[in-house]
Amino acid sequence: MFTELLSSILDFIVPINGTRPHELHALTEYFVDQTTYYYPILCHWILSLCFGCFVFLATGTLELVYVENICGLMKVASYRIECSLNKYALNNSEQKNYAAYRYTITAAIDIHRRALKCSQFFEDNFQAYFFVLVIIGVISTSLNLFRLLRAIMMQNMYQLIASTLFIIFHFLFLFLGNYYGQKITDCNNEVFYTV
Repeated sequence: MFTELLSSILDFIVPINGTRPHELHALTEYFVDQTTYYYPILCHWILSLCFGCFVFLATGTLELVYVENICGLMKVASYRIECSLNKYALNNSEQKNYAAYRYTITAAIDIHRRALKCSQFFEDNFQAYFFVLVIIGVISTSLNLFRLLRAIMMQNMYQLIASTLFIIFHFLFLFLGNYYGQKITDCNNEVFYTV
């Protein structure tokens, strides 16, 4: 985004006896003259980029909220099971404590069941989205690796940096997706380790 505005900034800071050419790095087709309508096209491109980033961040944040909610429910269930087992082990002689123990275990199991239901709801709603995302991610990573190879062979520094950044972001999102999936699995296993 900064490179598109660089020629205008340099015209203001270090003026030359002429104008620097404006060029857009995004390959888009407009039915107007791109040199005449450079600034409206640039505003359209920047707004589209910002809108896409906000949608991506909002969707990712919503998914993280789901994951944290599921893990929180499982940790609450694990804690309630642990507390009820400790209290029952200390006072296991009374029948009254057995009823309280049974109630707390039942409540903990109910919380765990709700967490599993929430996890299943999350999986059912986002399964098709993740499937399409994985296919697009693999294709995009392959194309960016090919683009990186071409940039290395042609010694094009701009393409080299851009494709390297895209590949890093692809692997970052792949890592984060696997990390939060493993976090749900670990929280679920923690409940069973507590028992």
